[in-house]
Amino acid sequence: MDNIILIIPTYEPDEKLIKTVRAMHAEGFEKILLVNDGSGPAYDCIFDRLSQEFPNDTILSHKKNLGKGRALKTAFSYVNENLKGILGAVTADGDGQHEAGDVMRVAKRLSENNDSVIIGCRDFENAQVPGKSKAGHGLVSGILGRLFNISASDSQSGLRGIPFKYLEKFATEIEGERFEYETVMFIYMKNEGIPFEEIKIKAVYEDGNKSTHYRALADPLRVGRSIFRQVPIAKQLLSSLVCAVVDIGLFRLFDAVLPENESNTAVHLFFATAIARVISAVLNYSINRLYVFRSRAGVASSFVKYAMLAAVQMTLSWLGTTGVTMLTGATGLPRTLLKFSVDICLFFLSYFVQKKWVFKSRRT
Repeated sequence: MDNIILIIPTYEPDEKLIKTVRAMHAEGFEKILLVNDGSGPAYDCIFDRLSQEFPNDTILSHKKNLGKGRALKTAFSYVNENLKGILGAVTADGDGQHEAGDVMRVAKRLSENNDSVIIGCRDFENAQVPGKSKAGHGLVSGILGRLFNISASDSQSGLRGIPFKYLEKFATEIEGERFEYETVMFIYMKNEGIPFEEIKIKAVYEDGNKSTHYRALADPLRVGRSIFRQVPIAKQLLSSLVCAVVDIGLFRLFDAVLPENESNTAVHLFFATAIARVISAVLNYSINRLYVFRSRAGVASSFVKYAMLAAVQMTLSWLGTTGVTMLTGATGLPRTLLKFSVDICLFFLSYFVQKKWVFKSRRT
């Protein structure tokens, strides 16, 4: 198969890598790209043997270990820049976990369906699959399903067929440098409207999968943290906390310095609220547009909508704070805390309006 390239990222490989490359060529792959992810001089002999046996294969190298995600990005960028005539790329592991026949099945399906990402899904009912692997993959897939409505049988599969047209985006727009990259890819595809198709494959774990570089504790935690970072409301919460500190700090400042007497409390609170909210709103808009929602909507359109929302939110904050102040007679720090409580209630309303209206854009 000469219209699809096989990508194998590898770190500190052993003889299994040589056997894997031989098996893939024997199966019919003509183009193989290996990424040596900073294995070090001790492993040069493995790559030298591969270069001698398969001189037409390409080997890219990182000077130090950067992680599987970065290795895949390096490969995707290389293919996008140098092999523009091919249909796409298939990624596979080099430690014998993927049988050559299954890898070829993914490649053939990719050539038939060049709009979808093809996922080789391991059979976790297989008795030889380690218990920690079953539990870990089940947990991650469950989280993706509940938080993002993504139905993925094997969210961390390293066997994937990716159409050429997606390679540049996958190399530059998906977060993650290590094992979490493959999981975050599903969230990116969901957000971008990129479909995926699953193919059942055999799960191969030789010697209890001792050669894997997947860390049983550290990598699941890294995957979980990366997933959390992709949840818009979590990012919105972080953004809002930052801007709330700015807003409350400025409100406290102007509440203290602007003149106030018994007859102008409402006006005094309006100006203290308005000045603080305008400054913090501009900051919040910028963070939300670029980081939280990553909106494609035009700046003018989204800014006008955000300004309308901010005006309503500011008015509700002012009315709420003034009303509670009138009822309690609070001043100084207690009044600031009352305003903070009102703004917490408004946070959730603001989030859903921004998601559904302000930063919503048509995917192309």
